[in-house]
Amino acid sequence: MKRIQAIRFAAGTVSAAMGLAALQPCLAQGAANGYPKEPVRVIVPYAAGGATDIIGRAFAQAIGANLKQTFVIENKGGAGQVIGTDFVARAAPNGNTLLLGTVTHAVNATLVPKLPYDSIKDFSPATILASSPLVCVVPAALGIRSLPDLIKAAKADPHRFSYASSGPGSPGQLAVEAIKHAAGISMVHIPYKGAGQTTADLLSGRVQFFCVSPIPIAGQLKDGSLVPLAVTSADRTPVLPDVPSIRETGLQVDAIDSWYGILAPAGTPPAILDVLYKAAKASLEDEGVKKVLKENGLKPIVNTPQEADAYVREEIVKWRKMLQAANITNN
Repeated sequence: MKRIQAIRFAAGTVSAAMGLAALQPCLAQGAANGYPKEPVRVIVPYAAGGATDIIGRAFAQAIGANLKQTFVIENKGGAGQVIGTDFVARAAPNGNTLLLGTVTHAVNATLVPKLPYDSIKDFSPATILASSPLVCVVPAALGIRSLPDLIKAAKADPHRFSYASSGPGSPGQLAVEAIKHAAGISMVHIPYKGAGQTTADLLSGRVQFFCVSPIPIAGQLKDGSLVPLAVTSADRTPVLPDVPSIRETGLQVDAIDSWYGILAPAGTPPAILDVLYKAAKASLEDEGVKKVLKENGLKPIVNTPQEADAYVREEIVKWRKMLQAANITNN
């Protein structure tokens, strides 16, 4: 069942802080030129409560405040992001329906051979908001406290461990497959539809390993019920400064990051994309956005529509190479 939450703002809502005050005339001009005239739907192609949903709500609130308009978060999960993404691809290119896209958008371009849309031609990126590493965790009850310890245990008992992911070809699956290949171990892959059920099964011991954004498991990391073994970025992340990168543990594994961005249907006027980009940039001074970025180790990007388009294209090429090298399909 989809969950819809409207985020409304009074006309007097305070917008970006003084450091980005120069953007305000641009934002006001965008609104004066007619956009957005009506509430904007932001489609999150996942169930509520996950990393994409949390980031989407924080930015939607701030962007809505900057543009003095209602932004509505609508969760349309299913089929590995395809259902929600296809919904946006078919929407009118007027800026009133947007996609909170993720790295999975780039992955699906290769992973899903018969997508109902073209991952490049059917979308006009407005901006890439932020990126973050994944953190690889085990339940505390397992008694394992480091990635080398996990590898040693998996070698001793090849049938003992299984790992969770958000689906075939997801960044979490690729991270674990890279670890398996580099370490020479075996684990059974168990795909899930949402982080909530995954976390519950980790805590109950039904699965033993999970590489995921820190956002949906922040509470379990804080209370110690999940133990972080490594992060997938090239370097350590400020949100988990004591957790080594995978490479620090001795494994030669390429860095894997998740990203989150605003994509509009193809043909959306450049002026609208520019208004969205400038509103997102101003949102970096919003306290709610600052909190989400800081607490979850997110690196802000907020690039221009032209830069965002190049970014998505480069990501599609990168992930195609990774998927083919790992021989991962959605079969």
